Amino acid sequence: MWWTPSCSRCLSYELGQSRLRNIFERVISPLIRPYKLPVGFHKSLELFNLHRAIGDSNPDTRVVLVEGFFDCIKVAMAGFACVALMGSSLSEEQEKLLGQHFDKVCLFMDGDGAGKEAGEVIAQRLTRRLYVRVVDLPEGKQPDQLDLEILRQLLSK
Repeated sequence: MWWTPSCSRCLSYELGQSRLRNIFERVISPLIRPYKLPVGFHKSLELFNLHRAIGDSNPDTRVVLVEGFFDCIKVAMAGFACVALMGSSLSEEQEKLLGQHFDKVCLFMDGDGAGKEAGEVIAQRLTRRLYVRVVDLPEGKQPDQLDLEILRQLLSK
């Protein structure tokens, strides 16, 4: 995976359980849609980075749930098991995947209006099956914009 926050093009190739899981490209330009996903890829059926967040590397079955790819990458860089919705809505299939693999979810949505609204709905849905902790971000902030040390402080509480 290759990423730098100031790049104009970012590519990620995610391999999981011996099959290609995700390919995405982020183009940082106001003239182009920000994400390009492969034809036939249904993000509502997947959780980005799930294959890394489960198993021996996460015996506590805890996970941080974020909106975007780059939020997930940054939280993982801070040392936490993390998966991304690839948007601000939680599909039924994504909810099932979370319930199958985790006992505890730390909900860490973006600090914009869409993230806050989605966070409330998602928290209500997930609390029926999992322990949910919500971490709020200041208005306009996203997890990938925070320093690693600040991320660690917020998520370790």
